Amino acid sequence: MEEGKLFKQLRQARGITLNQLADQHNSRSFISKFETGASNIGLHRLEHLLGKINVSFEEFLYLRALDHGMANFEHLLHTPIYLTSIFVAQLNQILAINKDAYSTRETLQHGLAQITALKEEILTTQDNTYILLYADFMQHIFKINLEEGHTQFQTELFFEDYRLRTRPLVSYLLTVDDWGVYEVLLFRYFQFLFPVDTAHRLLKTAISRTKKESGLAVMHDMQLDLLFSTFCTFINFRHMEWAKEALVLAEDILFDRGDLLNSTNLLCYQGWYWYILGDTEKGMQKFEQGLAVFRVLKQPDLVSSWEKIIKIVKQNAMDPGRYLMFR
Repeated sequence: MEEGKLFKQLRQARGITLNQLADQHNSRSFISKFETGASNIGLHRLEHLLGKINVSFEEFLYLRALDHGMANFEHLLHTPIYLTSIFVAQLNQILAINKDAYSTRETLQHGLAQITALKEEILTTQDNTYILLYADFMQHIFKINLEEGHTQFQTELFFEDYRLRTRPLVSYLLTVDDWGVYEVLLFRYFQFLFPVDTAHRLLKTAISRTKKESGLAVMHDMQLDLLFSTFCTFINFRHMEWAKEALVLAEDILFDRGDLLNSTNLLCYQGWYWYILGDTEKGMQKFEQGLAVFRVLKQPDLVSSWEKIIKIVKQNAMDPGRYLMFR
């Protein structure tokens, strides 16, 4: 649905006539032409019209996306979000493909075909360097899994190649003073390819440079998702002080916010920290507290997810070189 047609639908649903809308900013004739697609409209004039029918600009963009079948991005955070961003849409597609790819060899082959096709689509968009790099990485991971047992995989060489290829990304992040969703997502989904000390150096930068947008609900969630993700990287490589720093930063962000889901996730991450540190009793106590809250809140997917993570944490505690858990 085009913008004018959607606006007309919203206006009529509220019983508002063209005569009631017309003013010194937008004449009755102009509004009619906009609704029929005969005339384009500028941002400020559209925002003014939406204000007169009591529809927020954010709602309007969401409803436009809903009509295009792409309103909710379900694979970026623990709750669905929507943003008007081609980068976010393409990243969500990659994550969706990855999530469904590992059930069987057939699903892995299907995932490889999907990611290959998506790479071709990404090539047609502007400013595609980083999302194309991420798609390329996922394509290589699919191929490696399909070829397992047939070729000798050189892990260090593979990751060293991608570390070199992500250096421009690190340089870009360091040059941006005020981070938005784009920068946070770049860091979030590439940080496991950075040297660990680089990820640690960038983490505090990320939190301080997102303060301007911290009032946005989606930025609040993305800050926490980034902290939990880097926590996983730090603890996998036994940088316990850095892992603790990430949890303390998360605790500060969550203080008195009424964010039950992320606060409960924090409990579980604290359990992970204590378990790997060697206090398995305190670790399991935190895990059980978190699981109990998720059960009370009727969040079976989160309960199931954390039960799987706990098994991997126990295995990783006994064998630090294996059973790594990234997210």
